[in-house]
Amino acid sequence: MEALGATVLVSTPSYALHLIEVARERGLDLRGWPVRVTVHAGEPGAGIPAVRARIEAGFGARAYDHAGMTEVGAHAFECAAQAGLHVNEAEFIAEVIDPATGEPAEAGELVLTNLGRAGSPAVRYRSGDRVCLSRDPCRCGRTFLRLPGGIQSPRRAVSMHVPAAARNTGLIGARPAFWPSAAVACRVTSVFCNISRFYCRQSSPPRKSACRDCRF
Repeated sequence: MEALGATVLVSTPSYALHLIEVARERGLDLRGWPVRVTVHAGEPGAGIPAVRARIEAGFGARAYDHAGMTEVGAHAFECAAQAGLHVNEAEFIAEVIDPATGEPAEAGELVLTNLGRAGSPAVRYRSGDRVCLSRDPCRCGRTFLRLPGGIQSPRRAVSMHVPAAARNTGLIGARPAFWPSAAVACRVTSVFCNISRFYCRQSSPPRKSACRDCRF
């Protein structure tokens, strides 16, 4: 980033925090780098005040939340006012319903119809995410539907693969040198403060790789 003079970072929130930690260990101060804006998607984080504050403090930049789903695409973004996510109504029809009755509601489940994907359209896709909607004017001047408070995903079980080397060094705080993303996975409880329980279960015994170049 420094060599390229990059002014914008786009990543998951957890990877941004990982970069801050690695930079600190190497004696680098990212606040002096050209990055002035960071945009985060792929997982909760940038919409959580405590996580946003850590990213902004580490980079000395403004951090913005961005929302999307594999099934429908990127559908909402944060503006300079940071008063909630704007739904991109140029490409999406957004509805909010009571998840129990299916009736329209001011607060409830986000339902999306994507208009920009000719190859894989989704009509009234129920996201399972909880939102509050607002048509109040935004300071940025946009008239798109706004989701103050961001997007809240119901509590759910998450499964992830953690390589043997990461398990052997202890789940929390592990940092395998050969697989940086394992460090992100192993720090999940410190990044997402709304996780109340975290379980680690080895589903099968370790198996020797057939590839001599593999490290695990």
